[in-house]
Amino acid sequence: MVNIPSGFISVISRSRSYNRHISSILGEREYQLYESVSPVFISKLQAGDIVLLHASSLHKSAPDFIVRILSAQPEVYIGIASDIPTIEDLLRFSRLSVKAYFNSYMAAVHYEHMLALLKQGLNWFAPQLQGQMIDFLQHMFLDDVAKLDLGLLTSREKQIGEAVSKGMSNKAIASHFGITERTVKAHLTNIYAKLGVNNRSELMRRLLSSQQT
Repeated sequence: MVNIPSGFISVISRSRSYNRHISSILGEREYQLYESVSPVFISKLQAGDIVLLHASSLHKSAPDFIVRILSAQPEVYIGIASDIPTIEDLLRFSRLSVKAYFNSYMAAVHYEHMLALLKQGLNWFAPQLQGQMIDFLQHMFLDDVAKLDLGLLTSREKQIGEAVSKGMSNKAIASHFGITERTVKAHLTNIYAKLGVNNRSELMRRLLSSQQT
């Protein structure tokens, strides 16, 4: 059983498999499983409480919406569980005041460490992403990273690029600009070709680097 400091733990999940896993991790500790966040749930939150959100079992737009609501509550610490953690989502959730981002099915020892840090208001990120984050930041600030020539892009491509740099998903971008996800993908293909980047992660890194110079 995980040795978790005092403070109520809430788990937001619609996944039976994750619910079984987290229940085995938490053992007999005081916690509650929820399928969604309601006004009643929010009203019961207290300083020091921990909320674990299983992002992979919710609608794609739900985690961001839920995090924005929860982050307005003072000293409520939010952790995001993802079945497939990515550096893009790590950056996105970090901007939304999330304290932890991790693999949903990681071992108990990692949950213990993460929850202990959360209770102190500290951050914890998936070990497999830490190396990627270091590489991301190193490339972001190295002098040999060439500044992108954004003048090559159309106004809409610049808007799409800016949205990507903010960590928005293709679906969120499509909804924001009133276009289809297929159109977003087409714009990204054009952006990659014009700027000489290979993928979304590199585009995000290079865009953020250009903004720093």
